[in-house]
Amino acid sequence: MDLSIASSPENTSFTTLTVVTDPYVHAQDYQQNYTAVIKLPGMECDHCVIRARYDAHKPGEDPFLQCADIKISKGAKKIDTLKYLSAESKTDKQKLVPLKRALKLKNYYGQKYKSNLKMEDTKLYGFAYNPFQPHRSNYISVSVTTGATQILNSFAFGIDDPSGGQDNKFMLDEVVAIDNGRNTTTILVHDAASSREDAATIVYSIGSQNGSLVQTSGIFKDDGIPINGLSWYKDKLYAAFRIVPNDDDFIFEVGTLEIGGLYTKRAILPISQDQFVNFQWLETEMNSYNYRDVFALMGNENEPNLLFTRIYVFDLHHGQFIRDVVLDVSEYTFMSMHSYPNGGESMYAFSPGLWADSGHEWAWSLVAVDTMYGTVTKQCDIAPKGIFQRYYGGSVFQGSSNPDGFLYHVLRVMYSEADFIVGVNPDTCEVRFSEVTNLRHVHSLQLVNPAP
Repeated sequence: MDLSIASSPENTSFTTLTVVTDPYVHAQDYQQNYTAVIKLPGMECDHCVIRARYDAHKPGEDPFLQCADIKISKGAKKIDTLKYLSAESKTDKQKLVPLKRALKLKNYYGQKYKSNLKMEDTKLYGFAYNPFQPHRSNYISVSVTTGATQILNSFAFGIDDPSGGQDNKFMLDEVVAIDNGRNTTTILVHDAASSREDAATIVYSIGSQNGSLVQTSGIFKDDGIPINGLSWYKDKLYAAFRIVPNDDDFIFEVGTLEIGGLYTKRAILPISQDQFVNFQWLETEMNSYNYRDVFALMGNENEPNLLFTRIYVFDLHHGQFIRDVVLDVSEYTFMSMHSYPNGGESMYAFSPGLWADSGHEWAWSLVAVDTMYGTVTKQCDIAPKGIFQRYYGGSVFQGSSNPDGFLYHVLRVMYSEADFIVGVNPDTCEVRFSEVTNLRHVHSLQLVNPAP
């Protein structure tokens, strides 16, 4: 289902607010209500139209539309608490308890750090995708304060491949490199003749703050082996990670990708791998000025619940594999990690604890990852149990610097289609929450330097 808005009843152009999934789609005789939160745009209108469009799940059925005529006024009273409808059942109200607790937690942090909340509003950037429009994506900005989104540009590629690769371009999700020096974001796109089984071969360079298309190029002398991850490295040059098949196992290879599409192999892991082959994240260490190491986070494919992981460290300048480190994930698991100013080779990660924590309730923390010895320790508390889902998405890419001292992550509220952007300062453990929003349709979020 997608939720969209039009500025008047006569306007046939709707702007997507969010896309939500039906958790009961496979339970045909078990209908339940669920809450979908939307963030209305900052505009005034006497007769806006909100449209909910449900996709049909049975052959021969058409999409089902529901519309509501609403009024948006900037003078409307703002409330920070959740009010129940009298018609809601006890079960429905119980499902909204985590959302109420999330709003209270946001207010708690707002009061605790209110003297520090006068900073300029930081923006995240990403790609919004609606399955009802499978051949298009919108490049958008997201406010970390209000959670509001704004469309900056539109592209003729999707983030899925519903047509089986026939005449449909789509981007490689969660493969992003940021060039702060040029204020550009680089992604990889499959061309119209390819499918998921083929490597993405088109390099798109996009203006980070405005979404303008700066340059496109094909990967020069592509050998058919896909690039699994990108990270920033130098001006017009990105670190690229590849998993190369080698008989019954794999070789890890790290190289550089130029903005013009030239890929150059720089270093390989000398011993082939057959277990830690699930790629999770690629991060460039931002604290060295001459030779920056690149870190690949890899998961063990035989431990999907325990989430055993290793870090593989490469020196691209000298073309060397440096070391691999087994991480201690006995208390904290995660799927991404982030370098931070003055942090040396230590990384930080957002963690819900363990996959199998009892009661299906997860307490979120910012953890410090020692990339030399593999220890993982709590750095900052974020949220207690019973508020946010155990969700291993929501990561935010960053480039060669951190513009405001905060690391950001998107947290999903339990039992509802509601999200919060959380920002944490690793040095002070100051925590900030955005207003409640919904970013389920937004992919490949990035934290970039503010526009000059």
